[in-house]
Amino acid sequence: MQRQPAAVVALLFALFAGGCAIVPQEPPSRFTLAHDEFYAKVRTIAIAPLTAPADLTDPEPVAGKFEPLIAAILRDAGYDVVPSQEYAALFEQAKDKQGGYFDAYSGKRDDEKYAATLKATRAGLAAKFNADAVLYPSIRLIDAPWHDQWATWDDVTETIQSMTGLVGKGVIKFATEPASYLLEGPHEEGTVKAYSLAVSIEDISGNRMYADQGGIQVLNKISGNIFIPVSREDLFNDDVRNANAVRIALESVSRAGCETDFQISPCNAPRINVGAEPAKRFAFVVQGGKVSDSPDWERFRTEWNSTIAVSAAAHGLEVSIRDTPSIDDPGTSMLAVVTINDFKFISQERYYWVGVMSGSPYIDADVAFYKLPGKTLLIRRQYKATALSHATCSPDGICMFPPMTEKQIKIICDAIVAELVRP
Repeated sequence: MQRQPAAVVALLFALFAGGCAIVPQEPPSRFTLAHDEFYAKVRTIAIAPLTAPADLTDPEPVAGKFEPLIAAILRDAGYDVVPSQEYAALFEQAKDKQGGYFDAYSGKRDDEKYAATLKATRAGLAAKFNADAVLYPSIRLIDAPWHDQWATWDDVTETIQSMTGLVGKGVIKFATEPASYLLEGPHEEGTVKAYSLAVSIEDISGNRMYADQGGIQVLNKISGNIFIPVSREDLFNDDVRNANAVRIALESVSRAGCETDFQISPCNAPRINVGAEPAKRFAFVVQGGKVSDSPDWERFRTEWNSTIAVSAAAHGLEVSIRDTPSIDDPGTSMLAVVTINDFKFISQERYYWVGVMSGSPYIDADVAFYKLPGKTLLIRRQYKATALSHATCSPDGICMFPPMTEKQIKIICDAIVAELVRP
């Protein structure tokens, strides 16, 4: 833990220059593959037992708090979940079959045997539960930066002042230096140890697909001028903080297939059940009500039809483009009907020539998925796409253009296909 004086003038300048409202940046993606690819490949996730730092005594109750929270978020996001007890049982079987993975003479772990045990465990999960991925949760020790009694790390903030220390220091400074107290505060900074929940998701071959972590709590509090360790009894006892750490660590996974510039409702609803076999061929219809009277309608609809064909082909699917939802093709197992509620078509070409005067493109669409034959409704999705009407440029002159209608349609078409694809 460290404590250092900070520059008060610089802080005040930053506050006055930037204003009081701080808009946090969108967190970066933690995936090692595209969101829609993860969404298409992963249906069942096995949870490994939670691991904890060696200095954390009695970790079993901690695992009992976090593993159910992890399972609940995954289930709410539409994944099938294999509990950690099943992983542990298969791991023990694989370990025994290997004769253990510690060297009998040195007592050190044999990395080759340990890797073989993990490989056999993952293979067992795939064979017994059709698991597509394994989630490895762990409690990690973090050096959390703190400033003016607040520690911030892994998307959380917590005071490092004990209640006694906070009140005492505030009363003394307010009584002796009221102006300084109101304008400056203590203005100290440093680092403090904290715990975070880390998750790593690997495919059955052991390739990492996703990793992220969310902060839980600090391990020390300031009382007067010294740090006092948080008692073991007070660790992991805040259910709200525990749940928030799990939410942060798995937020991107629970929104797999969703884009930050799109509203997809319900984004985390259970995914459709396409049956024992994945869809090989599906029918696709784009329809509109009053919006079909727009002069851009035919170009807009043509863009949809050509884009869905490309998205389907990328996943090895055949698509039959239809004008109406009436389907009589016995070789078609699924039907996706896109109903356009509203749209504004602005092509990338038009934007280049007209610029911001062209306005902002948008799409408001509902998509209904049906099982064929019989046209049984499986699920409905809502897609609302918007984009800025201007490009954004970095100080070094690199400009990013907003997604125009073609890009918006592609993202939605990729999401539609992702609903139908299994690995």
